[in-house]
Amino acid sequence: MLKKIIYPVLCSLFLTLGIFGIFKYGNTNMIVKDNILPVNSIDLNLNCSSSYLIEESTGKVLYSQNELEKLHPASMTKMMGLLLACEKIDSKKINVDDMVTVSLEASKMGGSQVFLEANEQISVNDLLKSICISSANDSMYALGEYVGTTIDEFINMMNKKSKELGLENTNFINVTGFDDDNHYTCAKDMAIIAKNLLKYKDIILPYTSMYEGYIRENTNKPFWLVNTNKLVRFYEGLDGLKTGYTSKSGFCLTATAIRNDVRLISVIMNAKSSESRNEMTKSLLDYGFSKISKKTIKNKDEKITSIKIKHAKQEKVDLYLKDDAKVIIDKAIENPKIETKVQLFDNLQAPLKKDSVVAKFIVMVDSDTYTFDLIIKEDILKLSFKELFLDKLKDILA
Repeated sequence: MLKKIIYPVLCSLFLTLGIFGIFKYGNTNMIVKDNILPVNSIDLNLNCSSSYLIEESTGKVLYSQNELEKLHPASMTKMMGLLLACEKIDSKKINVDDMVTVSLEASKMGGSQVFLEANEQISVNDLLKSICISSANDSMYALGEYVGTTIDEFINMMNKKSKELGLENTNFINVTGFDDDNHYTCAKDMAIIAKNLLKYKDIILPYTSMYEGYIRENTNKPFWLVNTNKLVRFYEGLDGLKTGYTSKSGFCLTATAIRNDVRLISVIMNAKSSESRNEMTKSLLDYGFSKISKKTIKNKDEKITSIKIKHAKQEKVDLYLKDDAKVIIDKAIENPKIETKVQLFDNLQAPLKKDSVVAKFIVMVDSDTYTFDLIIKEDILKLSFKELFLDKLKDILA
């Protein structure tokens, strides 16, 4: 009799817990597999206002804690300025060897600085180096004036870029991160800025990964720099990105590290000390690296399929991967379900140039979808008018 009473009660309890789990996790941007769900912050001992962890190439969220809370970013603000500068360098609109004239306003910036002098000539290279290593406010101001013509225009550019990136909890009032009630961001937005900054790895990481260095190195006024991000020296694979501290922001750090081809981005905001900020960053990154790995499904230049292209002289055209097809795998799943398909572009017809992207290679790993470009490796010539006529006639008579 007792069993008949207890059994239905237990079933109802388990059903209730299951429904609660669906409501709690069913509508979320986080990964929804049980073994990758973000754990509660107390499990990682993250004693900070907010934290966030993503995989860099996909933006897959591995951990989050109050990631939308508006907070003071301090010098992590400079990541947006660095992003704008990298875009200009990448598009050849400015060069790292360009010489910048330091304004009086830039020379008067307080806080972290490298003591630039008014009318001093300094290279973009040295400005980037001092911003990334020493978080120099005077250098950020000078670089902002150079990229944006005026500092007000540069701040407008920062906010415009925020809107382009869909940052809903970010507003910039200055270029340095000085405290202001209208100058704020959140951990998620910082991670998005970092993800976009890492599109320019070849430009930015040589600076952010440097533990120490000099500006004005070959002059009579060399200035020694030591990285405010000590983890670039003490955490395996960590090569950036930006620290921050003010009395209101607390200790902040947006970091990135790479191991076994997996790159993660972590954000810690409003920690109590630089030591606790660093330890929490290590905990986040360790957690992420323990959860996921990267798998190459197909290699760059590997033939995927052959297709017939309308009006082409070639009877069949081979399609190849433009880049390696790499996906993120949950380590806890022994045999993940992986499916692939080819999606041709509409109205594909000759002529086509060698290396043209003509299709997409789509890889589905459980609930995640990845898309890669497929290219041709030869010029696709168009049939002559006579050949087109004969080809059409052949189709009619067939």
